[in-house]
Amino acid sequence: MASPSSSPARPTPGFDLLERLRAESVVRVDGEVVARSRETVNPALPTGGIEVRVRAVTVLSEAAELRCRCSASPTIPRTSASPTATST
Repeated sequence: MASPSSSPARPTPGFDLLERLRAESVVRVDGEVVARSRETVNPALPTGGIEVRVRAVTVLSEAAELRCRCSASPTIPRTSASPTATST
């Protein structure tokens, strides 16, 4: 678990830890949800008016590198999970 910083000028606690994790890892973030300052509000996001003031970060499950490349790209054809029966 990463420990919190006492000064708002310091980097977010656990940021260096989160930066090295894979996106598939599972983490817990403890902190306080606060309104963003007027300069940092992002109206394009549903959560653009709030942020989390992080106190601690805990890695619950660190993901290993995947054995295959996964992509949500629309250019990759998707196949059915179960075979389709055909009649002749």
